[in-house]
Amino acid sequence: MHASALLHTCWNTRLQTAMSSGVRPRSICSANCRWARSPSRTISFAGSSRSSSMCFLFTGSVFFAINPDGPYVPMKDSTYLPADKPTLDGTFWVDKDGKPYMVYCYEWLQALDGTIEKIELKPDLSGTIGEGKLLFRASESPWSREKDADGKEKPNKVTDGPYLFRTGTGRLGMIWTSWIYNVYTQGVAYSESGTLDGPWIQEKDPITPPNFGHGMLFQTLDGKWLMSVHSHKDVNGRYIRTPRLFEVDFSGDKLMVGKPYIP
Repeated sequence: MHASALLHTCWNTRLQTAMSSGVRPRSICSANCRWARSPSRTISFAGSSRSSSMCFLFTGSVFFAINPDGPYVPMKDSTYLPADKPTLDGTFWVDKDGKPYMVYCYEWLQALDGTIEKIELKPDLSGTIGEGKLLFRASESPWSREKDADGKEKPNKVTDGPYLFRTGTGRLGMIWTSWIYNVYTQGVAYSESGTLDGPWIQEKDPITPPNFGHGMLFQTLDGKWLMSVHSHKDVNGRYIRTPRLFEVDFSGDKLMVGKPYIP
């Protein structure tokens, strides 16, 4: 399929939320994404390129295909992060140094205080370079809450669903999700240095209504920016996630979440 007939984008597993809501995405990467090249293929992260390769960034691995219908196969390295380290929700970012990175969660189940970390990717995205580096911990959140065994309130230990973006003023932000007791909740942090290295300053309050999180930003074919999130509910013992879209504006200095969007 020629580039003129194929919409190129870096696909994250969270794209399913947007697609199930009936919206055709133009790009699920943030405004400063670029494309990565290899001798055998070009993977687009900006919405256009000269080839027809597509990329899915899964937990700990990267899969690619010649067209969006697949089949998807692993890149050169089958595992991008240590197999004995429980990680999830990898997302792609090209930082100011021009290098590609995977930003991911290190699960609280092992870390005890969940973290969000980065690891450098090879230029052709076929594997990782070096070890992961801590960006921030779940306990740094001023809005998440849980109670310990003694009933004492403390920050929640869960990190989930990081997604990076740049505001209209060039500020680097990250939406990520945790819990307020038993309510799934999403907040936002901003990097003071404008790079992944931070330091990351957490906003005081959540940015989405209760029971919505694991967000991503994307632009429709009509040019409207939306946030895709999901909620949780238990129906007769069955755990169900329901997608929802919200209008967003990050043309200024901060990400502002608006009203629900109904296609």
